[in-house]
Amino acid sequence: MDATLPPPWFGPLSPLPPMAPPGVAGRQFDYLTGWNLQVLPRAEAAASPAELRALADSCDLVRLAIETRKDQLADLQWTIALRGGGSDARVG
Repeated sequence: MDATLPPPWFGPLSPLPPMAPPGVAGRQFDYLTGWNLQVLPRAEAAASPAELRALADSCDLVRLAIETRKDQLADLQWTIALRGGGSDARVG
């Protein structure tokens, strides 16, 4: 194995060895095998973004609900701050 390449631990589509090498911590959350190889965004979703867009364009009630929610979110007062209470980085 080339010393410049990282070890193939937790690589995509590779089965996990029965024991981790010393000093290697496992993942906190698992993800689907080969997840990073998907080409379509949200391929696992029940409806594609194109289908949802077509529904909103063809149904006035759906479009009205979407636009109402967008207006409600735009009217909110946002406060963006660093975690840990950094008061000098507040914006909004």
